[in-house]
Amino acid sequence: LRAGGAPVVIDEWLERICTLRAVVLVVDDIHWSDRGSLDVLTYLLAGPADRRLAILMTLRRGEVHAGHPMQRWLADVRRMPCLSELALPSFDRAATRDQIRVLLNSPPHESLVTDVHTRSAGNAYLNRLLVEGLPAGQRGQARACFM
Repeated sequence: LRAGGAPVVIDEWLERICTLRAVVLVVDDIHWSDRGSLDVLTYLLAGPADRRLAILMTLRRGEVHAGHPMQRWLADVRRMPCLSELALPSFDRAATRDQIRVLLNSPPHESLVTDVHTRSAGNAYLNRLLVEGLPAGQRGQARACFM
């Protein structure tokens, strides 16, 4: 690697792409990132304000507890002027029902809504995994996938 290491190499690569088109870099579940990845992200976030680059990072509520190594990194990043933070609330039971209705293309049975909402704690992604492939009119329990 060149002087400066991975952050500089990745920054130069993104700069070339951003001159051609706008770029959205998505980093899902940032709480799983290692120190090197966080260093790269910090470098990119501190980059030129006029660059056609948006960085979207997701962080699950409750994953970064007091004392977690990411606490300090998050505190530093939250002070950067380029950062906008949007906290998305968990789905309540009604929103879970609405999502299941769309996913199954049918009004869900209330026992299914109860099971999904209880097991997912209102996490929309987990809701989807729990009902994926279920027949319309499914009663009782959702899929016994990973939970």
